[in-house]
Amino acid sequence: MNARFVFKPSKWFTERTYDTNFMCLPDKPGVYLIVIRDMRNISIGKMRHKVMYVGSSKNLKNRCYRHDVEKQINSDLPPMVDAVIFFLPCENYIEEEKRLIKLTQARYNKQWR
Repeated sequence: MNARFVFKPSKWFTERTYDTNFMCLPDKPGVYLIVIRDMRNISIGKMRHKVMYVGSSKNLKNRCYRHDVEKQINSDLPPMVDAVIFFLPCENYIEEEKRLIKLTQARYNKQWR
C-alpha cells in the first residue's frame, strides 16, 4: 500500500486527556490505538511510538476500561517502554478501524490486512 500512516499523538486522546482514570472517557463510538511509547531516548528529545493494535467500539469508555491486549503487550515490554491506549471518537468507527489496520499493519491485528 502506498499510503503511510504517521502517528501524531497530539491528534488523539488518552485517558489522561479527561482525568486520571477511564471514568471520564466519552460514552461515544470511535477507534482506538494501542501504541508502544519507547522513552529510552527521551533525554535526547526522541520518543518513538509504534502502533501495535487498532480497535473500534460503539462505547469507548467501556472498551478501553477493560482491554486485555494492552495488558498482554505491557507484560512483554522492557523498562522505559509502555503501551498506551489512544482514542478518537468518530461515527464511522468500523470503516475507520479497517482503514487504520490496513495503513498501520498493526502486529496484533490479523483481520483486514
